[in-house]
Amino acid sequence: MRVTNQMLNYMSLNGVTSVTNKMLSIIEQGNSGLRINRPSDGPISYSIARRYDKQIQQNDRYLENNAVATSWLQRQNVSVSEIKKAMDSAAVLLEEAANGTTTPEQLDTIAYELRQTMKQLMSAANNSFNGDYIFGGASFSEPPYKEGIAVDSTIGGITAQGNPSKTIVLEAPTGNVQIPSTTDQTFSIVHTDGTKTTVTLPANGTTLDLGDGVSLSLPNTTPPTTYDGETITIRPAIIYTGTLDTNDTFKIEIMEGQLMESSGVGGLIFGGRIDPSSTNADVPLTDNTNAFETLGKVIAAIESHDRTAISNMLAPMNQSIATIVNYQATLGGRLNRLSLAKEMVTNSTDVSKKARSDVEDVDPVQLLERERALEVQYQLASSLFSRIHSMNLINYL
Repeated sequence: MRVTNQMLNYMSLNGVTSVTNKMLSIIEQGNSGLRINRPSDGPISYSIARRYDKQIQQNDRYLENNAVATSWLQRQNVSVSEIKKAMDSAAVLLEEAANGTTTPEQLDTIAYELRQTMKQLMSAANNSFNGDYIFGGASFSEPPYKEGIAVDSTIGGITAQGNPSKTIVLEAPTGNVQIPSTTDQTFSIVHTDGTKTTVTLPANGTTLDLGDGVSLSLPNTTPPTTYDGETITIRPAIIYTGTLDTNDTFKIEIMEGQLMESSGVGGLIFGGRIDPSSTNADVPLTDNTNAFETLGKVIAAIESHDRTAISNMLAPMNQSIATIVNYQATLGGRLNRLSLAKEMVTNSTDVSKKARSDVEDVDPVQLLERERALEVQYQLASSLFSRIHSMNLINYL
C-alpha cells in the first residue's frame, strides 16, 4: 500500500485531536467531580444516578414535611400542657369549694377564679401555628372555640341568649303545665340564699325574659311540652365550632405511605358544647371526659352554692383531666414516631447519596493517572505531527 503525505497528515492530526478530546473529557470530569456528566457518558449509569436523585429529592420533601409536622405537634403539646395546668388549678379550687367549711363569699371568689380559668382554657385551645388553628380538626381558618352559654335541663331544645354574669337557676311552674300555654305561666329564679324572683311567660309565648339582656327560648312543640317543676340552669360554656371527624384532619406524609395527623380535634380532646352548625352536632355533651363542659358545670354548681352538686363534680373533673393526660401521651407517641421517621429517611438519603456517588463520581487518583498517561500521549503525538510536517524534499534526498 502506498503511503501518501495526505495519509500521514490525516493520521497524525487525528492522533493529536483524539488525545486532545480525551484530555478535554478529563478536564471536564476534574471540574465537575463527576465521571458521568451526560447520558452519552454512560447511559445505564446515568439512568441509575437519576433514580437515586429522585429518591433523594423525595426524601428531602419527607424531611421538610417532618419538620412541619413536628412544629405542629410541639405547638399542640405546649397548648395541651397549658390546659392541663389550668385544669389542675381548677381541680384544686373545686376541692376547696367542696370543703363543707367554705363560706358563701369564698364560693363566690372561687367561682370568679374559675371563670378566669375558663377564659385561659379557651385561649390555649385557640392557639395557632403560622396562622392555622391547631385544634379545629380540618377547620384551620377560624378559632375553634368561642364563649357562650349553655342550658342544662332534662327537656331538650331549650336555648338561651345574652351574656349572664352569673349562673341562673330557673324553676318551672309545678303541675301539668304545658308550654306553649293559653295562659300566662310563672317561672321562678332561685337565688343562692334560697329566695326566689318570679318572671312571667306570656300566654302562647315561648320566649322568657330573665332581665339583664338574658332570655330563654322554649321549644314550640306539638303537642306542647310538659313542664312540672323542671329545673333549668343557665351557665357559662365554651362552644366548639370545629370539625369532629377524626378522619378529616390535617395529615402530612412523613414517609412513603405514612401519614402523620398533625392537627387536633378539640371537641374530642377538651370537649366543649358543640355548635349546632358544626359537623356531628348531636355528639353527647354529658360525657364526664368533656373537660370544658365539666368546668362549666362546676362553675354553675359553685355559683349556685349547691354543695351536693359541687361534690358530685369531683369525679368528672378527675376523669376530664385523665383524658387530657391521655392525649398528652398520644402526642408524645406521635413525636417519637416523627423522630424515628426522620432518622430512617436521613439514613435512606445517606445510602442513596453513597450509591449515586459510586455510580457517577470520579476517582481522583484514577483521573490523575489517566491525565498523566494522556499527557505523554499528547506530547508524543504532537512531536510526531511536528516532525512529519517539517519534512521536505531535501529530507528525502
